[in-house]
Amino acid sequence: MDDFDSASIFNFERQGSFGVFKTEWSFPLDYYLLSFKPEEIKYLTLAKDLKPSKNLNFDMLLQRDIDERRIEEDLKPYVAGIQNLKKDDAAEGAIFFPPLLAAIVPVQDNDILDFYNDQLPHKEENGQLVLEWESHFRSTYKTESSVDAISITSFNSAKGDFQNYRVKRNPARFQARLTDEAGSGVRLVVVDGQHRLVTLKSLYKANPQLMKDMSFPVCVVYAPQCTAALSAYNEAKEPHEIIPKIHEVFRKLFLDVNQTAERVSGHFEYLLSDVDSSAIACRQYCKHLLEKDPRSKEALAQVEWNVRNYKEAKNITRDYSITSIGVIAPSLTDYLSPHYEYLLNLDEVSSELYDSDDEERRLSFQQLTLRQKPIIERQIRQNLVPLLHAIFSRPKAFSNLSDIFSKLIKKLKEEADKTGKSADAAHDVLEHLLEYANLHKEDNRAGFNRKSDFEQEFRKAIGIEDTEERPIQTRAIFQKAMFEALGEFIKKTKRWNTSIDKLATAYCFLLDEALKNDGEIFIPERVYLSYVVYTQRRLNVNAEARKTLSRLVLANLRSDHVAAGIVNRLGLEGQEAQLAESELAQFGLANSKKIIEVFDLRRRAAFVKLFNTDLSLPLEDRQALQAALEIKNRDVQKAQKGEIDTSKISKRFDEMVDERIYADLKEARDQLKNFLDLDVEIVADPASGTDQELNE
Repeated sequence: MDDFDSASIFNFERQGSFGVFKTEWSFPLDYYLLSFKPEEIKYLTLAKDLKPSKNLNFDMLLQRDIDERRIEEDLKPYVAGIQNLKKDDAAEGAIFFPPLLAAIVPVQDNDILDFYNDQLPHKEENGQLVLEWESHFRSTYKTESSVDAISITSFNSAKGDFQNYRVKRNPARFQARLTDEAGSGVRLVVVDGQHRLVTLKSLYKANPQLMKDMSFPVCVVYAPQCTAALSAYNEAKEPHEIIPKIHEVFRKLFLDVNQTAERVSGHFEYLLSDVDSSAIACRQYCKHLLEKDPRSKEALAQVEWNVRNYKEAKNITRDYSITSIGVIAPSLTDYLSPHYEYLLNLDEVSSELYDSDDEERRLSFQQLTLRQKPIIERQIRQNLVPLLHAIFSRPKAFSNLSDIFSKLIKKLKEEADKTGKSADAAHDVLEHLLEYANLHKEDNRAGFNRKSDFEQEFRKAIGIEDTEERPIQTRAIFQKAMFEALGEFIKKTKRWNTSIDKLATAYCFLLDEALKNDGEIFIPERVYLSYVVYTQRRLNVNAEARKTLSRLVLANLRSDHVAAGIVNRLGLEGQEAQLAESELAQFGLANSKKIIEVFDLRRRAAFVKLFNTDLSLPLEDRQALQAALEIKNRDVQKAQKGEIDTSKISKRFDEMVDERIYADLKEARDQLKNFLDLDVEIVADPASGTDQELNE
């Protein structure tokens, strides 16, 4: 049936069961259920084996990450351990892996192509039907007219029409032109089960005998309509019918499969959520960096998005990282989600968000409906993602870190272009940093050492010597404070209905002012941060510390040129601008007062707790303080019993404390006034109460 030349281009052949998966509304996918021998595992490709190209966007990059801990601690012992452990109960010794799901992906020199090659005219002979996607893969079916047959459709690009056939499910023959990194053809890319595949490959390499009698189920799936000819045909029709590109189909399939898989950990808990607006924003932000940022891979490499350890995922851990998805996602939910209606410009799409019978017009940003999800995702992409991108790229405190990282990456690339072991090490480090390839100390000591040198060079370039230190702008607690301050800033400014771009420009200006001179107003030596943000130079990670850092960002609004600069960037004019400037300046002053108020309370509490053991105080002072405290406590007890009025409680102890902490309180006020360049005194009233005053 086939001539010799056409048959020879396919180097992989397997017989199995064929099926079609589609509904009236879904895009059709065809599949083969096949069985692979251990030595044939080599024909299956991990997503990480394909280099990120212009087509491999962030959703597919997600699949490249491999959780090696899970492989070593769970999967390999599951399979390999059975040979050394005899179970009393035979059922306890049963092991099985569910089928691997592999997508047929067209490639050219390891780059993913948008479409399969066009279908050749079909061949029908001796009860067999042959459909071929030219030089990519071929399916051979047995024709069948019974009710058990499957209906398939083929597009004839020469005639521009469709033909329908009835074929048997089993047997069917699958042939493919599998190619390596240099060549044209297809790859069988594992969409679901990559950890199982790595486990099987590793065990087979280490001990082929262990797996000699095994075979493994594989489901090979493809999108038969994803061809350039059919795409052009459909776009010419009225109305247009869009044929998705290959990477779009399997990106969606990967996300769908992983939505229902076992609970994921770390950053993937956010990135794989498809109904939470903040999680969608994080994924779209990473996609934006990879596809739109001029630095592309370098920009994404400075965002931690693939950490699986729960604790590390909540922080920023790599020396060269600017931020982390584990910081951004909860911050969006906590501080920006109350403003999503404004930030996402929902007035523009309100008519699209609700079904006609949804009289309550329900919208939960944490649980989007199928109707709402694509609309909110579009608004996030257009409005919220540019705001996130601006915050982490425009302020000098962040752009300087990006510039340093890029210079060091350029240096690595220059090294990698040479020859020798050092060039190989530089190449491996580049693959690790930009392509997320594994870099094990045991297997590649030279690469591991070059990576350590890279990190040391980065620390030196930003003026950090201690590996435990980080610039304040890349501390998780500060970035949460930064988002909290942004939420308060939006609350104050959104009624002026400025564009999100102007909002981003104004807030980046505020961040530039707050972080100027290497963030000098945030360093541990600042008295106004003692006892609240820092305890003996150690950064406190609690709500009060975060709140104070947030207030310190907003306190910069009190400076005349800052308030005026904000108003100008928001695009306000005339009397509205004058009122806005005055209001923002007062808001900044209120935040300054609150900082001093909290410092006063915490400094006082620390003195009261420790004065008895503070040897820097003369003995007679400690004794006098203790005596006054005892009198106060006795009066408090009398007041509680109703024996005296509360106004009669002795105030001597509090007065003595005031006298002894006054110097610190004055220094804190003077420092804050100086660094904020204020022309008024910061006088806090400890009885002023709660944060409500800041928002009135």
